[in-house]
Amino acid sequence: LGVGLADEIAVRGGGSALIFSLEMPQAELAKRSLSALSSVSQGLIESGKALDDGEAITRMTAAVAKAADADVRICDKGGLTFNRICSIARIQHRAKPLDVIVVDYLGMIATDPNSKHQNRNLELGSYTRGFKALAKELGIPIVVLAQLNRGIENRADPKPKMSDLRDSGEIEQDADVIIMAHRDMNSPQGQNGITELDVVKCRHAKPGFCLLQFQGEFARFVSCAQQREEEQVQAARAHGLG
Repeated sequence: LGVGLADEIAVRGGGSALIFSLEMPQAELAKRSLSALSSVSQGLIESGKALDDGEAITRMTAAVAKAADADVRICDKGGLTFNRICSIARIQHRAKPLDVIVVDYLGMIATDPNSKHQNRNLELGSYTRGFKALAKELGIPIVVLAQLNRGIENRADPKPKMSDLRDSGEIEQDADVIIMAHRDMNSPQGQNGITELDVVKCRHAKPGFCLLQFQGEFARFVSCAQQREEEQVQAARAHGLG
């Protein structure tokens, strides 16, 4: 979802995005983006079978051409501290102004050896305040991904709340916007990829929600309306072939 947001702004919107991927290598993110942009499944790309399919090659070539002109910068260095992330972001923004920064994810930020915080919660709280200050300094949104507590799995209602954010309640206080992604895998809709994005906090507007369709084979989210259009196109092709 975070990479999709960056791709939407940079590839389709002509903006500039910086992704800090503290867990996944750049090559993996690139393959996911290629799959999402080309509508060629990750399995075919991973196995190399996509190169035996003329239509897949055409779609991937078009996607690569589109992505080549986009300004998506990925930093996949491991063990980055908060201060190092801020330093890289400032350097990149000075080189060419950014439109968004995505950090994946909060819990993977390394502890500064000189940190004076007594526990991890206080430390992560300092990061959320720091990201808010950096966003204000650069004048752009910073999207910071965060994990949820495991206790949610044992609850009757698995729908996440702000209090389920792992390690730091200060995320609730510092964030201007908090979006929770929820897919109920016990329902037919959830098994079909229907995902609810709940805007549970928004300082400048009324909280709300929207529904997206997760297409796992392409590593992307699309609007439910777009999913219906794709299904209609596929049905029309099948009917034409028949």
